[in-house]
Parts: sequence; C-alpha cells; structure tokens
Amino acid sequence: MIQLRVVGIYFSAVVDFKLGMTVKDVLDAAVANSNGAFSYTAATVNGINVVTGFSYWSGGKTYSLSPSDVTVNDGFAFLQYTLDNPYANLAARPSFADQPTVDGQILRFRLVTVKNK
Repeated sequence: MIQLRVVGIYFSAVVDFKLGMTVKDVLDAAVANSNGAFSYTAATVNGINVVTGFSYWSGGKTYSLSPSDVTVNDGFAFLQYTLDNPYANLAARPSFADQPTVDGQILRFRLVTVKNK
C-alpha cells in the first residue's frame, strides 16, 4: 500500500501497491477510487511531466491547490512531491510519470514558493 497526502487540501488516500507503479499511477488510482471527489491536472514543462493542480470535493466544499493560487513576487511556485522511504530518492526523477514507488511509501504533494533573491 502507498499513502497519498496532498498538503493544503486535506486529502489523503491509501492506494494498493502494484509492482512497477509510478507516482502518476498512484495519483490515477487515487482518482479512480475517489468516486469523482479527487482530481489532478498535469502538463509538460521543458520536457518534464509535472503536476499543475489538485482538486478535492468534501463536505459540500471544493478545495483546490495550484501554483496559480498564490502570488510570488520575485520568484515562482510549484507543486513538489516527496516519497518517504530510505530508498526513495536514490534514483529520483524529475517527472512524476517516471518516478517509481516502493510498497509502504508515503507520497506527499505540497505547494512550494521560491524567491529569486
């Protein structure tokens, strides 16, 4: 099993692990298991597949998280993912579609802002 958490929209899910799963596969499984309550968007930026936003409907309210939700002066914002596991970052890949997962990991997404100076 892999635990998925999206910080900022109160979303968490447990996804059954399958050999060869990528971060994208985990997200797709969470979407499929959410009965339409959870979704994400993605795009290719400079040749790298990145997650560009999340949406979660719960308790009659829609929560969303996207770099476009914040204004950053002299910098930029992006959605960052981390995989909690001693072996998770040994072969980290920038594209979420290519990043392999390991059974038992916790996959977290969070919105990060970076200032240029």
